[in-house]
Amino acid sequence: MPENALPSGSDEDFALINSFLAKQLYYERHRGGITATAEEVLSSLIDGRFQSEEFFELQANTTFLGSFRPERFVLMKPMEQLDGLKTDMLRDRLRRGFHASDPFPYRDCVIMFLHGEHDREAVGRAAEEYDLYAVISEPLQSLYALGRGYGRVRRLLDYLVKKSNGKAFAAEESRYSALMMLKTLAGEGYCLTDEVDRLYKYDLQNDSEYCLTLYTYLMCSRSLKDTCEKLFTHRNTVLYRIRRIREDFAIDTDGTEDRMRLMLSLGLALVMQGRDELFIQEMPSKREIDG
Repeated sequence: MPENALPSGSDEDFALINSFLAKQLYYERHRGGITATAEEVLSSLIDGRFQSEEFFELQANTTFLGSFRPERFVLMKPMEQLDGLKTDMLRDRLRRGFHASDPFPYRDCVIMFLHGEHDREAVGRAAEEYDLYAVISEPLQSLYALGRGYGRVRRLLDYLVKKSNGKAFAAEESRYSALMMLKTLAGEGYCLTDEVDRLYKYDLQNDSEYCLTLYTYLMCSRSLKDTCEKLFTHRNTVLYRIRRIREDFAIDTDGTEDRMRLMLSLGLALVMQGRDELFIQEMPSKREIDG
C-alpha cells in the first residue's frame, strides 16, 4: 500500500461514517433553532432536501412521524383552486372520513395517508363529494419512499386530469404502472428496434394495425384463436397480417430470442400510436380485493 493511501473500509464502516455525518449536519443546522413541523418535514422530503434516509429519520423523529407507518398515500388535486380557508375545510373533512390520514397541503394539491383499515373505495366517494382528482399510490416500503413516489404519482395525476373531461376521479397507481413506464421511456427517447420501427412507420402511413396484431399475438402466446378473439378480427385477416410481418418485415414471430425486447419495442410503438388503454390493468372485482 502506498505510504499516503487510506485503508479501504467495509460497508459497515461507511454506514457508520454516513450516520455520524448526518447527525452532525442535523445538529449544526438546528443548533438554537426551532424544530420543523411534520408538514415541513414531509414537504422537504418531497422537495429532495434530505441527503439520505438517515438524515430524514433524524428530523422525522422530532415529530409524530418517527412512529408513523402509513400503507399508501393519496395525492389529491381540487378541481377548482382553493384558498387557505377552503383547503383547511377540506383537510378537516378528510380527517373525519379517514382516521389518522393526516392530510397536508403541498403546492396545488393535498396529500393524505391511508392505513390498512381504510377502505380505498371510500377515496372515490370522497373525490366525487369534494370535487377532487385523486391518485392512490402503490404500497410504501417506508415513509421515506414518499419522496420517490410523489413524482410518479404526480405524473400519473397530470396525465389522468387531461383525460378526465373535467370529471372527478380516484385512480389506483398500480393499474397504470406499465403505461407510465412506457411513457417515461418514450419521453426519454428510448428507440424502437429497427424491425418494429419499420412496422410502426408502415402502420402510420397506411392506417394499418400490424403492431397491434403482433403485440396481441405474442401476448396470447401465439394462439391464433385467442388473438382473433382479442382483436375481434377474422382468422384469415390475422393469418394474412402475421404472414406479412414474417415475410415483408423479417420478424420472427415464433422465435424466443429477444422476445422481451420485441415486446417492449411494440409496447412503445403502441403508446406512440395513442393506444394507452392496452396497458391499463383492469379493475379487480370486489371478490378479488376482499380475497
